[in-house]
Amino acid sequence: SGDLSNQTHIDRIMKRGPFDVVIHAAARISPEDGDGAAASLFQDNVIASANLALAARRNRTTHFIYCSTISVYSGDGPYSEHSETDPTIAYGVSKLTTEQALRNLAHQHFAVTILRFAGLHGYPRQGGVLFNFVESALNNAPIDVAEPDSVYTLTFMNDAVGALKQAAITGPRDIFGIYNVANPVSLSLSDLAERVIGVCNSKSKIVAGDTGKRNRVLLVDKFQSGYDVVSSSIEDEIMDLAVKLNDDRK
Repeated sequence: SGDLSNQTHIDRIMKRGPFDVVIHAAARISPEDGDGAAASLFQDNVIASANLALAARRNRTTHFIYCSTISVYSGDGPYSEHSETDPTIAYGVSKLTTEQALRNLAHQHFAVTILRFAGLHGYPRQGGVLFNFVESALNNAPIDVAEPDSVYTLTFMNDAVGALKQAAITGPRDIFGIYNVANPVSLSLSDLAERVIGVCNSKSKIVAGDTGKRNRVLLVDKFQSGYDVVSSSIEDEIMDLAVKLNDDRK
């Protein structure tokens, strides 16, 4: 472990290699905007990522895998890897800036793979729409769905781990490649709430709001056709989270 903004420290770690593959999943995630948040995000996401990539390249790493985000896209989805990237929040700007820096560092002996995840869901995350729905369902409490008609694809922890493993084991497809990663099933938030109630055998009722409709769907055909990836069903992911949350209560 160490401070990724400290180039000397990172070089010292990388010299213990060479490491064939480096997976960079660390990041600062801030829901806030403003100068202070932007400065922290730039330092901790852009500068730190560049430091790590430069150290990896100097020490003969051949494949650098970077975890990016759906937040680099602009407007409504569905989003392919060729959709417009014009992020409106500082976090998305910092991740896209890092992607662009890594593109400049990629070359024949240092391939870069960018994996753009939707919001991560599943155990042990304590928060997010899936956690909130399942937690309410286990308590037979009302499930508040502010945007019932908004449509999402979710990236579960299993999707993220599986994608990283496949990218590392299979190796790079291009000198610089970008791939969306999410569960391939898109569903509305009301549909997700209904599935949670069914899987949990809950008596919860859905309390639907009316705060707009968004499309936050990642198209994942490129990654699934390029790598051997099998996603779990939405129901299996809900059950997995419900079982683990119940175990935590014991």
